[in-house]
Amino acid sequence: MIRATLRTAKGLVNGRRLFKGSNIFSEWLSDDDGSNQRYVVYSYGHHFPMYVYDSTTGRWYGNRTIYSPSTSRHKTACCPPEVHEWHPTPRMKAIAAYGMLPVVLRRLQGEAA
Repeated sequence: MIRATLRTAKGLVNGRRLFKGSNIFSEWLSDDDGSNQRYVVYSYGHHFPMYVYDSTTGRWYGNRTIYSPSTSRHKTACCPPEVHEWHPTPRMKAIAAYGMLPVVLRRLQGEAA
């Protein structure tokens, strides 16, 4: 785990590397068999995933919810090179937990996510 500052975080996010900083951190998540890997960048804790890279889709997803001035600074400092879609916090939590494809399937089946 690399120690990060707001100045160094962007490069670590772009490289999808694990880091921990002052109120920002990242982690890799996957299914039990190691598939469906997601790289998640958080502000202040697991309750606010700012960005998720889903290796299955090869896309970045961003949190469109405005939370606080400090979280807005975190979002700016950690923004990946290209965010393909923006979602509210509840959906970002689901994307972080399950990946985008299961979230889409649940929505198509009429479940909340």
